[in-house]
Amino acid sequence: MHCYSKNTTARTRIIYPEALVMKISIICFGNSTDAPLKCITAEDEGIHGILIANRRGVYDVHRESYATVANMNNAFGAYGNEIAIFHYGGHAGQTSLLFNDQEANGVGIAYQLKPSIDAQNLKLVVHNGCSTAKQVEKLLELGVPAVIATNCAIDDDAAGIFGVELFKNIIQKRMTTRNAFSAALAAAQVATPAALGVGEPLHRDLHIPGDTPREPF
Repeated sequence: MHCYSKNTTARTRIIYPEALVMKISIICFGNSTDAPLKCITAEDEGIHGILIANRRGVYDVHRESYATVANMNNAFGAYGNEIAIFHYGGHAGQTSLLFNDQEANGVGIAYQLKPSIDAQNLKLVVHNGCSTAKQVEKLLELGVPAVIATNCAIDDDAAGIFGVELFKNIIQKRMTTRNAFSAALAAAQVATPAALGVGEPLHRDLHIPGDTPREPF
C-alpha cells in the first residue's frame, strides 16, 4: 500500500502533512455476492464509530454500507464541493471500484470529486481495495493533495485493520497523514505473517488484467 502526493512520483510514500479540516467525510463500502469479504462490516462500523465519536460539530459523516452507483451519485450530487475525505473499502481493480457487484469507473468517481478538489476542501482519498494505484494518476492530476492506494492484491483482514487504524490515527490521535499511514500499515502487518497482499486466498480484487505484472505490496 502506498500513500501518494500530487507533488511526487507514483511510488513515493510521501503524504500531505497538515491536519484535516473537514466538512463532509464520505465512507462507502462494496461487497460481492460471489466473493464476500468478511471484514468489510467491521471496517465500516469501526471507521463510522471513530468519525461520529470525534466530529464535535467540525464535520458531518455520510455512510454508505452498501454502495451502489445510484446512491453514490446521489451523495456526490448532494454534497457538491463540501467533501473533505472519501474512503472506499471493498473489491477493486486498476480502473474500477466494486459497488455491490456493479463496477464503478474510477475516472468517473474522480470527476465526481472534482468540485470538492477545486474548492480545496478534499484533502484525502482512500481506495482500500486491490491494485488501485492506477486510479491515483487522475486523482492527483485533478489536484487531490493525498491519495492512499495499493499496487497489488491486499488481504481482506489486513485491509480492514488498516482502514480502522488509519482513521483512529488521524481523527483520534490527530497524527499527520504521513504518520497515520505508517502506523496503520504497521498494525495491518501484524495481522499476517506474510507480506501484505501476497499469497492470501481472500483478496479485495476484481481480477482485472493490467498492463504490467503486479509488484510487491
